[in-house]
Amino acid sequence: MLPSGNSCSDSSAIYFKQNVYCFGGYLNNNRLALSARFDLYQNRWVKLIPMPWSDFCCHSVIFKENISIAGCTHKNILLYSIDNESFSIVPYSFALHTRKILISSNRLYLIECCFNGWIYESKIGDEYSWKQIGKSVIKFNPLQVFCTYNKGGVYIASAGVCNDDFYKFSLNKKVITKL
Repeated sequence: MLPSGNSCSDSSAIYFKQNVYCFGGYLNNNRLALSARFDLYQNRWVKLIPMPWSDFCCHSVIFKENISIAGCTHKNILLYSIDNESFSIVPYSFALHTRKILISSNRLYLIECCFNGWIYESKIGDEYSWKQIGKSVIKFNPLQVFCTYNKGGVYIASAGVCNDDFYKFSLNKKVITKL
């Protein structure tokens, strides 16, 4: 349920300090520039400044009170500063119209699903500098993606129109394998 009382799909949600932050989404065939947080203490929505553009199928990670947001329909990543309540744009051009999976450990990783399927890496604290480090085996357009860490790897469960697959991203080898 959004601050407006409506519900949407394909938005990013991330938990931080008793708040759930939501970005982007899809409502009535329209992409949203939604930025809001749900305060779990007060049980209420708080509107934030809108995203600079509308997007859906967003994926986000948090580090040091900054949230990185990658969507589907724009080539750039957004950084949302919780402290400053502001957005900045990472001016790196990723593939357009791909689902992008962001992963955080001691580095940030971005995995493009379908089309070229590139894997990118950036250092925490230097989110404006990305380098291409390999190719992904995720070649379809997943509708939903869930990531979790376990024993040196990130496990990615994805659900697509025709595919329900499970992958492991080895943080040491920087390789994705289909399980």
